[in-house]
Amino acid sequence: MTTTRPTLPGLVFVLCGASALLLSACSSATAPEPSSPAVTAPTPTNTATQSADLTPEPTPTATQLETFAMPNLVGMNLRDAQDTLQSLNSYFINQEDARGFDRIQLLDFAWHVCAQEPAAGTVIDIAYITTLSSVKLEEVC
Repeated sequence: MTTTRPTLPGLVFVLCGASALLLSACSSATAPEPSSPAVTAPTPTNTATQSADLTPEPTPTATQLETFAMPNLVGMNLRDAQDTLQSLNSYFINQEDARGFDRIQLLDFAWHVCAQEPAAGTVIDIAYITTLSSVKLEEVC
């Protein structure tokens, strides 16, 4: 009985086939990769019928956006008073030392409001410059 040796091209073919078989077996044995959500193209719609279905939101008038009733800020912490004004879209705020010493209210949380201009209840424009006169927390107005 004679044995024949496989030729080099035949051996390469067998090794490649075996490695492919091993790789496919390994990849099927591993955990499946998470699938990403399917992305679908948007369906074309008729904008004429789409806009007819939507009702526009009522928009506030210019006077509703540009004025507000001044709240009572006297006695409040200066920072809280500033936050209150800013929540009403009023950002023009002049701060002054109520004792007349021209001190700067750098740490605004350490001051409280003694007086305000304009008075509480006055309807003002958001561009009006509000003046808050304050003293340090340990001081009396």
